Amino acid sequence: MSIKTSIISSTLTIHGEISSTGALEINGAVIDHVQAKRLYIGEQGAVSGDVYAGFIEVAGCISGHLVAAEVRIKPTARILSDMCYHQLDIEQGALVHGLISQTE
Repeated sequence: MSIKTSIISSTLTIHGEISSTGALEINGAVIDHVQAKRLYIGEQGAVSGDVYAGFIEVAGCISGHLVAAEVRIKPTARILSDMCYHQLDIEQGALVHGLISQTE
């Protein structure tokens, strides 16, 4: 069974908390906390708030705390937040600024 994906387009800004039991793709802006099983933040996507996910792939911007089991950071990403993760992959070119800690 595949996970359904909800998409926030590049023309959309959401002020308020978002929670998804499936996958979420953010190409626009979210100003508040985001929680999802799988989270994709596109190159034009931005989250200003805390982020909680089982898996996250970031090509855009996050400012706030990031907590995820698996984190994949693409070269275009800009992360200005503290991160707590179990598995981390940062590609060359990404900007990461904050405290980074691994969980067991």
